[in-house]
Amino acid sequence: MFSHLKVLASIIKYKYISQKKRPQSKNKKISSYEKNFVDKLKKDGFVVIKDYISKEECIKIISKIDFCIENYKEKIWNDKEFSDQRIFGAEIILEEINKFYENKQIKLIGEKYTGYKMKNLMAMANRVIYKKNNEGSGGGWHKDAYYNQFKSILYLNDVNNENGPFELIEKSNKIFDTLKIALKLCKGYPNTRFSDKEVSKLDKIKIKRILGSAGTLILVDTSLIHRGLPLKSNIRYSITNYYSPEDIYENLAKQFLPKFSFNQ
Repeated sequence: MFSHLKVLASIIKYKYISQKKRPQSKNKKISSYEKNFVDKLKKDGFVVIKDYISKEECIKIISKIDFCIENYKEKIWNDKEFSDQRIFGAEIILEEINKFYENKQIKLIGEKYTGYKMKNLMAMANRVIYKKNNEGSGGGWHKDAYYNQFKSILYLNDVNNENGPFELIEKSNKIFDTLKIALKLCKGYPNTRFSDKEVSKLDKIKIKRILGSAGTLILVDTSLIHRGLPLKSNIRYSITNYYSPEDIYENLAKQFLPKFSFNQ
């Protein structure tokens, strides 16, 4: 009983007290169009927007990602299987990526949803290739944090059941569901990773798989338990915008290495 109470207390303390101390976002006006996305984030924790960029733009970005991964190998992060390959700081490699990274409307939606001031941390471009025993993008089920967190993910090629779609456990960012999961697994803050065995103990009906064509944009609260499904075949390309609460930006900025540059 004591351990369960300790787990619950750790989540409540981290989710509410840390966020209460955070610098709050200014009362910027938003359009009804933007408010629809904020409202959906508050309800579901994610939004899917089709055809955010054109197929032609996707092809151009993919070509640049491939070029950088093949020609700047020491500046690329790889998982242990060399399946998930990541460019940290990809906003510098192509204007089309930087345009997505700098998008003020997406950031405003994120600030209105989280309630706190955010800074752009980086754009991460990744290429995930099918390999035996791959864990998918992100290395399995996890939360980014226990407080509300915001990312924007852009699919660059068609993503289906075979090539690693983004998956999430619905409502797992809500305080009631978070506490219920913590009690069931006896796991709370600072534990943010979940094994397949642990997830199998949860309600499978709540696993949402997001398929989409090239150019599909996902706005998501990554305090939801989520992952990239392990690939069964083929390849997946995407860009993810990382945002940081303003007060912890300096600490987070140091965590993602190697940071990409064109210097050898």
